[in-house]
Amino acid sequence: MPPAETVAPCNSNSPGASAARVMLLTLAATALAMALQFHNGRLDPFGLAFMAAGLIACGLALPLSSSGLPVTPDGKTVERSVWVAVALVMAAQFIRPPGIYLDVHGYLARVPFLAGIAAAGALPLFALRSSRPATRGRLRLALLGLLALHVMLGAWVVRHSPHPIIDVVVFQRDSVAAILAGHNPYTLTFPNIYEDGSDFYGPGMSVGGRLQFGFPYPPLSLLLAVPGTVLGGDFRYSQLLAMTGSGALIALARGGPLGLAAAALYLFSPRSFFVLEQGWTEPYLVALLALVVFFACRFRAGLGVAIGLLLASKQYLILAVPLIPLLRPPEQRSGAPCRWAVSVAAPAIAVASVLTLPFVLWDPSAFIHDVVALQFHQPFRDDALTFLAAFAYLTGIQLPSSCAFLAAALASWLAWRRCPRTPAGFATATAFVFFSFFAFNKQAFCNYYSFVVGALCVALGAWRQQSDRGC
Repeated sequence: MPPAETVAPCNSNSPGASAARVMLLTLAATALAMALQFHNGRLDPFGLAFMAAGLIACGLALPLSSSGLPVTPDGKTVERSVWVAVALVMAAQFIRPPGIYLDVHGYLARVPFLAGIAAAGALPLFALRSSRPATRGRLRLALLGLLALHVMLGAWVVRHSPHPIIDVVVFQRDSVAAILAGHNPYTLTFPNIYEDGSDFYGPGMSVGGRLQFGFPYPPLSLLLAVPGTVLGGDFRYSQLLAMTGSGALIALARGGPLGLAAAALYLFSPRSFFVLEQGWTEPYLVALLALVVFFACRFRAGLGVAIGLLLASKQYLILAVPLIPLLRPPEQRSGAPCRWAVSVAAPAIAVASVLTLPFVLWDPSAFIHDVVALQFHQPFRDDALTFLAAFAYLTGIQLPSSCAFLAAALASWLAWRRCPRTPAGFATATAFVFFSFFAFNKQAFCNYYSFVVGALCVALGAWRQQSDRGC
């Protein structure tokens, strides 16, 4: 075991194919992050190619989990490969503006933002100087510096893009105002900021310039948006803190240079600040997934609560339920499985119920219409970054949305067979299942895939660096 003040690199003699898997997951996260640079995550030939490469790399990482292949790269090579990926995604920030509705124009106007990116890129050099091993103190200072820079850069984006023209911003601002005034956000109607007859909503969902539904997400994302509105005047400050908190949890799940690199890869991926500008809710999902994995690594007593928060945050996260047994700790695998299941399920169900049931009982029909039924009325989007949209573009044939559920089912089966029963294995399985689900869906854009990028970085941060066993 290394001294307390020094963090050991990845062990090149660990069993299985740990190093190869880490490198494949890094490749998957980087390829997908770069795919979102093209057309801001909408259908694009280059974006589709990068997305497909990321999905293949993610899938290839699964069989390596139990293949017993020899590990050829040493620990330093693995760490350097992740830092190369970080350098690539940070460099991409210099190519395109971080948002599309910024009130500053031109390259020179973005100098404060770009200076912050450059400073973030220089911080790891301080922590990982080759002249001596990386100490925990320097790693923590580098992490604090990255987190502080991320908050400042995110605040710069929010401040310089006060009114992004996107419906999700209208949904959250109006719904937060309603909940603060004591009104039910699920009985609202919103103005249609797009033209009637556009393909953004299903038939009958826009009438006379008003959308015929209320807040379309579970209540947890709305409750999380309230502090940013009250304290900062913009709900996106809550999302910014969620993103920054995700970076902290990713870095601290196992600690060490790999965790720091995984956090930087997520925080400074090319379209991360674009996701913040647009006000999408996926930063909450990444934060809650990171919390689940962090608790599984560091504080197992709170695991059930964290799982309940995660499952209550978005409708499609129901697909993560079959993957939860991957978190079962080794010392409890020989005992009765029901005991562990109950110890996790009871608090998870309690937390999800406390957060959701009051809004269900407030107006059951409105809640079911907005949160459940509306999802089935969403139209096929021919501009989505999916294989279905590409197939429709080439052939004119729209394949059914059931393809997404079949892909997710196959991915879940593969993950169950190949992923290790560890926090890192759970995060890897989650990334692969949702990557497959989105890639074959009728709709998937930058925000959807930002959750996958986050899940891949969570998996990297949770990887045990001394041994593949029990990681």
